[in-house]
Formats: sequence, structure tokens, C-alpha cells
Amino acid sequence: MNFYLHKLILDFKKKIETIEFSDFNYLYGQMGAGKSTVARLIDFCFGGRINENGLTPALQSEFLSATIEMSVGESLLVLRRDFGSNQIRASWNKEDELFDAIIPTRVASGEVVPGTGIEVLSDLIFFLAGVTPPKVRKSKNSEDSELSRLSFRDLLWYCYLDQD
Repeated sequence: MNFYLHKLILDFKKKIETIEFSDFNYLYGQMGAGKSTVARLIDFCFGGRINENGLTPALQSEFLSATIEMSVGESLLVLRRDFGSNQIRASWNKEDELFDAIIPTRVASGEVVPGTGIEVLSDLIFFLAGVTPPKVRKSKNSEDSELSRLSFRDLLWYCYLDQD
């Protein structure tokens, strides 16, 4: 899957901050410098939960929304999520046609873009990548267990080393 992050835009009450990404990125700094917060805000754009415990006191009072700009396959995708919302505003291009939709982060309530199978954000990312969403058995103990789709965030979770 061809997936590339371009930038993370953070909207605060008094300021907008932009973090640009390049071909290879790493975050470094002293403890408490905000490295994990940047990762949490990226995850937030992909449907992750962020609550007041996951934000510094300054962010708790000032944070309004996060926007991530990326390329998925041949498409430019922009995801904007407001603090406290379970939906994402997604804008993308596919074959020279522009799309804009409000998409649930996790819980499907029907097809959002008719004829595409897109019900949640993960569906959109896999759709743009030209990949069928992977499935795994619900129970690892039973070979006959029904299959459940993995979300895009599930795949990222398996690739991220949890430092706690």
C-alpha cells in the first residue's frame, strides 16, 4: 500500500501549527517535549480516541482540531477532525474527480459514498489504496470462527512499538 504523510495541521484557539513530514521522519527530544502527543494527534486523525488525559494542560484548553494531509495510492487525501467529534471530514481526488464527505471514524451506519462500500474511515483508506480490507478470525482458538475486518488503525497498531 502506497501511503505517505505530508503534513499535520493543528488548529488552536489562537494559532495554527503545521508539522511537515519528509521521506523519513523521527521525533526526538527531552521527556515531556511532546513526541508522544504528536503521535496521538496523528492517531486522532485516523479515528483514535483522545481525551483530556492524553493532552497536556495547554492542549486541553486550546486544541480545536487536527488535519492530516497525505497521499494514498494516486490520491491526495485530507482528513480533518474536530476535538470531541466521532466523525471526520474527508476530501480526496480519484481519477480527476473531487470528493468530500463526512465519514464516521469507527462505527458504520451505512454506505457514505454510494457504490464504493465506504462506510467508515478505514474503508476509504483501503479503497483509495486499491486494497481489500484484510480479515482475521474473531477467535484465535477456533478455525471456524467468523472473519472480522481489520481497520487501518489495527494495522498501524501492529507496526507501532508501544513504549509503556
